[in-house]
Amino acid sequence: MFLKDKQSGHLVEVIDLPALFDPHQSVVMGRIHAGEEMQDPAGFEKADLIFPSGESLPRYWVDVRYRDAAATPEGVRRQGEGGYSLRLTLHAYEVVDIVKRL
Repeated sequence: MFLKDKQSGHLVEVIDLPALFDPHQSVVMGRIHAGEEMQDPAGFEKADLIFPSGESLPRYWVDVRYRDAAATPEGVRRQGEGGYSLRLTLHAYEVVDIVKRL
């Protein structure tokens, strides 16, 4: 997958996709694609990477507590027997249902 470095504008080929998708990892391994020769792999801060279109990375790739911040009181409804159902909109067209037992 190719992302763009915010500071330099160079394309970065991410070579460790599981680390990219893991919000516990703040650094991913990749190669800058600039010039004619293939560059050596290096670590890149996720905070410094964006999609080539200019969009930020999805919050659930970079923030371990993305579910906590997205929760709103109006998104919580009583489910009965001490359980609560919580519906969160996390990213375009993605909705996650979380059921929490008290």
